[in-house]
Amino acid sequence: MSSAGVPRVGSPTLERHESVILMEKDVALAIVQNDLEQLVALADPINQKNLSENLLGFKELFGRYLENRNVGAKVEWGKIKQPPEGAVSDHVTL
Repeated sequence: MSSAGVPRVGSPTLERHESVILMEKDVALAIVQNDLEQLVALADPINQKNLSENLLGFKELFGRYLENRNVGAKVEWGKIKQPPEGAVSDHVTL
């Protein structure tokens, strides 16, 4: 991992994540589900239920991505607009 917590190119972590994206949907979802359960298990018991609910939303979103990844759904970068002034805050001010 880099100092920013982002996997480095060529790292086993990044390669594993890339391989999950290339797998069949059911296999990839099972791996992601297992990883998410491990994350929840590491959380404070007080926060586990809330974290589990939030990660369920991520799993559903990732499942939709896997479902549509070969359909030709592409990001149309020209249609993406900048957020309104003041909508984004610097990390330091949070």
